[in-house]
Amino acid sequence: MPKFEAEQLSVKIRWQFKFILSSLPFPGTKSFGALVREFQSFGLTPQGISLHTPTNNLGETSLEIMLLNYRASVLFDYSSLEVVVNNLLVEEDDILLRLLQGAFNVMKLIEGSTEEGRGTTIVSAHLRLLDDNISDFLTRMVKKEGEMKHLVPDAMAFRIELDDLAKQSEARIVLAKSVKYENAIFTEMTYNFGSDSAEAAIEFHQKITNHYKAVFGIFDLQESLGSKEGT
Repeated sequence: MPKFEAEQLSVKIRWQFKFILSSLPFPGTKSFGALVREFQSFGLTPQGISLHTPTNNLGETSLEIMLLNYRASVLFDYSSLEVVVNNLLVEEDDILLRLLQGAFNVMKLIEGSTEEGRGTTIVSAHLRLLDDNISDFLTRMVKKEGEMKHLVPDAMAFRIELDDLAKQSEARIVLAKSVKYENAIFTEMTYNFGSDSAEAAIEFHQKITNHYKAVFGIFDLQESLGSKEGT
């Protein structure tokens, strides 16, 4: 079983509201006060708060806050919210859930119905192989009939049917040769889900936290104890 070390791990959650918001958490509002309270401990600064209005179209207006020395962000617009954490560290396994819960707490002050909607979660990682060659690994993963002398596997995609969580969220994974790190795999897993409460969304992401490791096991990949990043 090939061992890997996570060179980089990023997670993005996008929550699509069922209904349009009546406002955003702008400065001077009660919801902005809640925003400051919820995210102050994550390194929130005035310089890290941006209002984006590229056109006069309300659908393109958003409020974005940068956190954790710009490794994380939370973006609010009139139809969705997005939480992103880049270079997620091993000791930060609860950071994503705390940011998501904080965002829901802020939105509750604007619209009670923001907890109803659908979400998409994308887990992206660059995994450096410690005892295998990336080309050999990808070749073994390809189910092929006959010989393909003039084709070298470079990427592949699968629907994941490992368990009920994967089936219910229509989970998918893409594997490709990383162009950022030497002898590494780039993986991207996508989960789709629907919910009518913040509690259900948080519970769903608690399950996802270690789910990706089980998915890697399908491909005979084992995380090294010295891995730099993880959830």
